[in-house]
Amino acid sequence: MEETIPAHFDAKQFFAGLKGDIPGIGDCASESWDEDRAWGAWHGYLAERREPTWFFDSVSFGKVVGKCWPGLVRVWIERSERLLAGTCPAGDMVVPYVPGEGLDWSANPQRTMSALGLHYMFFLRWPIRAAMVTGNGRYVRAVADCFRSYVEQMDQVRDEGNIARRGPEEGGRYAVWNSLSIGLKLKALGEALYALRDHPEWTAEDCRNATVLIWRHADFLHRKLAEQSPVEWQQELNFIASGSGGLGGVGALLPEWKEAGDWLEMARQVQEVLLLNQVHADGMQKELCTQYHSTVIRSLATLQMILARRGEPSFYDTEPFRTRFLDMHRLLAGILAPDGYTPSFNSAVYGTEWMAILAAGNAFFRDPELQWHLRRWYNPEMVPVQKNGPGWSCTLLHDLCIPRPKGLRSRKPRSTSQLFPESGVAVLRDSWDGDGNALFLDF
Repeated sequence: MEETIPAHFDAKQFFAGLKGDIPGIGDCASESWDEDRAWGAWHGYLAERREPTWFFDSVSFGKVVGKCWPGLVRVWIERSERLLAGTCPAGDMVVPYVPGEGLDWSANPQRTMSALGLHYMFFLRWPIRAAMVTGNGRYVRAVADCFRSYVEQMDQVRDEGNIARRGPEEGGRYAVWNSLSIGLKLKALGEALYALRDHPEWTAEDCRNATVLIWRHADFLHRKLAEQSPVEWQQELNFIASGSGGLGGVGALLPEWKEAGDWLEMARQVQEVLLLNQVHADGMQKELCTQYHSTVIRSLATLQMILARRGEPSFYDTEPFRTRFLDMHRLLAGILAPDGYTPSFNSAVYGTEWMAILAAGNAFFRDPELQWHLRRWYNPEMVPVQKNGPGWSCTLLHDLCIPRPKGLRSRKPRSTSQLFPESGVAVLRDSWDGDGNALFLDF
């Protein structure tokens, strides 16, 4: 099989392929066609467009999340301020952001794996949310700077420290184009293009940069997946789960693009295959790691919540997917320690980001048992954590995410001890109380 090669962006081809009549785009075949004017028209069109949304509605996001999760919002703002100050942590390094310039995406003086993780753009998910909550244009500019620098550098990124053990050129290419990196970037890019679209600090150039990055990454991943079989999809495990979430998310967000429908359909197929074949019948993802388990839920939910809030069939209401996806959520609740943390099975870490996962998912499941755990542990000041900061699954929180909704009764689990036979995991408890005893088995 030939290797998938990233395609370069062709503005005329892109605008000629847009569906519908968007005023101001002009005739791309004309010699007098004005590309800058076309980008201005595309920016203006998106700024006024209210639907489709992301898995949140940007108009109500700030008010609802600010009320329900004020402790977390303060952390988002604090991390955004630290990004602007050049002190924002990213693994065991600091994000090397320079205001007005963005990042040097090849820089890695400490020779750390965390430099490859910068290409996930997770550190940009906080200023996007901080901007929705506060309206602060400085956060918008930080996101825009990073996108611009990525557009300028992505074809020349090098892994000079050989952290990926592929050599400088191939290592740089891997950092940009692996399925995990693509999927996570597409999530950041898609929600920025939607959430910041009408902010006065978000310019036509910013809209262009986000659009180019979305198209190049989604086009590459779609062509790669189209050349593979479902068996090959599964071999990438949580990497392709993340890829499918980003690909499907932008495919659903941008129906004006002629390619977007194919991106969405491909992502839906991949997610259906992964849920039924890479998740045990007892609900645990087959890598048997609570961190990757949460990663896969987060990746599937990115697309499935978009579908659900539009009233389209999703894993929240359509069998056989609903039962399996619900069991993935129930597993996180079922393995909770008496202090409210999930255990660190295999390469996972002790954390509480399960709270964000259950809160986001139960807005659609409306499951009484999940609601019992949410009512027990939620408080407005809590910050769901993973590793050394706010859990990445906090990005799932949305404006329908009311931890204690009216009209939804909660039901205590019928059993204190839990057995997950296909996964080889069990929890022995004498009660669900905070001072209870629990023994975790991974056999």
